[in-house]
Amino acid sequence: MKRDFPGLQGEFDLLVCGGGIYGAWTAYDAALRGLKVALVEQSDWAGATSSASSKLIHGGLRYLETYDFKLVRKALKERQLLLEIAPHRVWPLRFGVPVYADSRNGTLLLKAGLTLYDALAGFPGEPMRHHHFFKREFSAHFPFLVEAGLHGGFTYGDAQTDDARLVLELVAGAMANGAVCVNYAKLIDWREENGKVCGAEVRDVLSGEMLQVRARQCASTSGRWAMLGEQTREWCRFSKGVHLLLPALPTREALLLTARKDGRVFFIIPWYGRTLLGTTDTDYSGDVGQVRAEEADIEYLLDAANGYLKQAWHRADVIGSYAGVRVMKQSEDANPSAVSRDWELKTTANGLHRCNRRQAHLGA
Repeated sequence: MKRDFPGLQGEFDLLVCGGGIYGAWTAYDAALRGLKVALVEQSDWAGATSSASSKLIHGGLRYLETYDFKLVRKALKERQLLLEIAPHRVWPLRFGVPVYADSRNGTLLLKAGLTLYDALAGFPGEPMRHHHFFKREFSAHFPFLVEAGLHGGFTYGDAQTDDARLVLELVAGAMANGAVCVNYAKLIDWREENGKVCGAEVRDVLSGEMLQVRARQCASTSGRWAMLGEQTREWCRFSKGVHLLLPALPTREALLLTARKDGRVFFIIPWYGRTLLGTTDTDYSGDVGQVRAEEADIEYLLDAANGYLKQAWHRADVIGSYAGVRVMKQSEDANPSAVSRDWELKTTANGLHRCNRRQAHLGA
């Protein structure tokens, strides 16, 4: 991509600050509608939470437990749309859900939930529709799972993506439709006239050059960086999600499992010849620029997975790790996993639009 910092001079219909999935898609959509658009990002495209996801485009099966049918229906509709318009970037992935004697959800409840999931997706055909398997058949699908106490299980369809490449493709699409998109361009401050935001002061991180970018409308899609002010922290909370990269397992299908320690859902996902294990969901109040997997996070995920594996993973098996921060609506729920993943758009008194977390897709 051609980087054109001087191209930010002039006046735009829309200035978007934050080059993750929300910013890239906002810029792409606006450019397709014929608007003059500028998109700036302080580091790499998708350099933060948008490349620290579970690499899934899913409907959020677990949100059926909280009766968030509207969110699940919306996410499933978007999943189908992406499968149709971007099959090179979003592809089907089947998930297994084992049922053990001590499983939190038994066969009948899972059957009801997966039937509802299919119904909310419009009763899709293969490879999305769910299937039930008895113990022997399920073990053949996932021979590395512990068989003691196994009653059987289900498989169902969702979708997978390469999150960073998806963002890059959207940025390229925005540029192809006339948007000026510049990374390593840091927002220094929003500019106002008569009490209304009218643009921003932006610095070229590479050269130190400063520019005033003018725009009729401005949107902040910079995730956790946009939520650092005292006012915004009153209506949002941060949650950290950690993933581990581990050796490959003998399957092309993923697993949706429940941690026996606390009942939280996590995934085991095939990924470019390796395995992704994640994610955690814990409140975060640290430095948003220094988010990393701590030893406690790693131990939690390994312990959760090893409760199901015949051959346990150890600390030495961890090839790599990454962490991201979700921005969610403020809530009195003690458990971050209970907080709604739906997104909302807030417009502040000065007219600045802020996108708040979050659909179920990128990050679980």
